[in-house]
Amino acid sequence: MRIADVAVLAPFLALAAELGLGPAALLGVLLARWAATPALWWAVFASLGAALVLDPLGAANHHWMLTWMALLLALRGHRSSLGPRALYATMMGLAVIHKLRSQSYLDGSMLAWLLVEGGLFPWAMEPLGLQWMVERNLAVVPPGPAHLAGPVQLAVLGKLLAWTLLAWEAVLVALAPSRWFPPVALLFVVLLPFVRAEWVFASTVAVLTGLGCIGRWRQAALAWGVCCAVASLV
Repeated sequence: MRIADVAVLAPFLALAAELGLGPAALLGVLLARWAATPALWWAVFASLGAALVLDPLGAANHHWMLTWMALLLALRGHRSSLGPRALYATMMGLAVIHKLRSQSYLDGSMLAWLLVEGGLFPWAMEPLGLQWMVERNLAVVPPGPAHLAGPVQLAVLGKLLAWTLLAWEAVLVALAPSRWFPPVALLFVVLLPFVRAEWVFASTVAVLTGLGCIGRWRQAALAWGVCCAVASLV
């Protein structure tokens, strides 16, 4: 049994805990000895796939990613870095397309709304002196795209963040087949939870990144994936 076979369990156990299956997630450590067997991953794929079919609109991004990761593991596609990189590029490419089709994302209002709600950089807003923009009589009108009334700086910041993220994801798709993929993808996933504290999502991306790398890059990404999974439980 290889360390990588055990590390890939981390985001799946974190997801189980996120869904309120904490005790089951702890018992999931016992599955480590079967982590390399396709049968386990076929069962995981069937379970996650059924959940998505029953409630597709209620699923988060990492639910979809973990479902396809389970299929990849069941097909033993992770034995080579080509399979994980292809899945990574596909998932990231779909994210780019989705963002390009979203007007509320492109104009920055969605990320500006997340700033208002404290969903982005909650640990750094005050040290960076940005809290005053959030506290200045901002009005968010749900549902649908966020309509912001407030300082122009907040809308500009939202657009800057939106296009920076979009550009980085597009670069990751383009670099997926190249030797530059490991360092750029690892930097992306290390910074990800500090921008938005979605630790299960970060763990999922980190493990998929690790499966698409070799050598020390692989070890570092898988280790970070385990760390993010542990952080999601705190």
